[in-house]
Formats: sequence, structure tokens, C-alpha cells
Amino acid sequence: MRFFQTFLIGFVLSALSAIPAHAKDSDCSNKSGDVVLNACSKILKTKLYNGKPLTDHQHSVTLDNIGVEYMRRQKFEKAVEYFQSALAKNPQNVRANNNLGSAYTKLDKDDLALAHYNKAIEIAPKYALALSNRAVLYRNKGENEKALSDFNSALTVDPDSTYDYIQRAALHLKLKNYEKSIADFSAALKKKPKASNLYNDRGVAHYYSGNYQEAARDFTEALRLNPGDKETLRNKNAALKKLQQN
Repeated sequence: MRFFQTFLIGFVLSALSAIPAHAKDSDCSNKSGDVVLNACSKILKTKLYNGKPLTDHQHSVTLDNIGVEYMRRQKFEKAVEYFQSALAKNPQNVRANNNLGSAYTKLDKDDLALAHYNKAIEIAPKYALALSNRAVLYRNKGENEKALSDFNSALTVDPDSTYDYIQRAALHLKLKNYEKSIADFSAALKKKPKASNLYNDRGVAHYYSGNYQEAARDFTEALRLNPGDKETLRNKNAALKKLQQN
């Protein structure tokens, strides 16, 4: 869809008359909402960034930032157009490649998403976000070993990523690697000790590993944090029933 590039730029420029003159260029990168759209559109109109001529890299970043804002608004087709325009200006823009992959994922265009995650990782092999996104895509496609490899790589780069611990834990649970699943949920709980869903999920891993006592403890803690959760209550009752049987 790179043929949208000229149209997009023209559209942006035609709508600039209402942009506040005081919009700060830096707001294009570090704000959200209409503030971002105003600041980024000002840059595209003037072709200046902080008073200096806009480089292709800055142009690409500006378009990418607009795309991110449309992702926040769940206007994924619009986001795709801006990410593609960003890559037309700079095909090596790692973030835009990853973001385009994310937008395609939202649109269920997995092959296109994978191509751009691959490109982002080719450019920056230690880009944890792209590794994580590709891992989720692989997992959803049933390519579990590839997913596990990418989660491992992402956590090697960013060992503090709670999200990746949770996602890898879920994958280990699916693969019946219960002890590894428990370890990952435990790592996530160190970062999010009040997350009732994580206690429930770790309880499920304990349950399938045959440790019904630990499962019951986790379900009890999950219910303390989130009383009345019906799924957790059913899980706790199942664990208690197993304990009674034993």
C-alpha cells in the first residue's frame, strides 16, 4: 500500500489550517492524542524539525508517530497507511517495521505481519519488542518451538519484561512444561504481586503438575485479591476436591 504515500501527505497538508501555531515539535514524539497529531502535522507542513530542514529519518519517525496514535485509536487501516509511508521514507526504520507488523496482526494479515517482524529483527536482532511480537504470532499459528525460541531471546535482551514471562508461561502450560510455567508465572508475580489472574494461572499450572495444595493456595490468594471471580472459585473447588480424594 505504498501507493498511498502521496495521498496521505496531501491529506495531512490539506487539514493543517486548524493546527495550533504553538504546537511543539517534541510533542510529536512524547505525547499522545490530538497533541501528537497537531505536532506531527506541523512538522510535515513546515518540513522543519526544531527549525532545521526535515531529514528522511525524521520524516519517517514523524509518520510512524502518527501511525502509533491511530493504533491507539484502533484505526488499524489508517495506521497501516502511515507506517507504510514511514517505511517509504526510511525502509530501515526498525520501529515502523515492528509497528506495521502489529497493525497487520490486528487486521489478521499474519503473513504480512511476519514479514515486517522479520525485517525489524533482521535490522536489529536484539529488538525485544519485535521478538516478543513475532513469538506471539508464531504461538497463535501453532509454531510453538519458534515461539518459545523468540520468547527466550526477548527475555535474554529484556529480562525484566513481565509481559514476556506471562506469555512464555502460558506457552509452557500449553506444552505441558508445568514446572517451567510455574517458574515464569512466579517471575511475573514478583513484578505484579497483586495480579489475581496470575495467581489463578499459576494455580492452574500447579494443578496440572499434580500439586493440588499449592494450586489451592494460589486460587485462595487470587480470590482474596478478586473476590467472587467464578472461574477461580471453580478452580479452587476442583483443587480442594483432589486434596480430599487424596
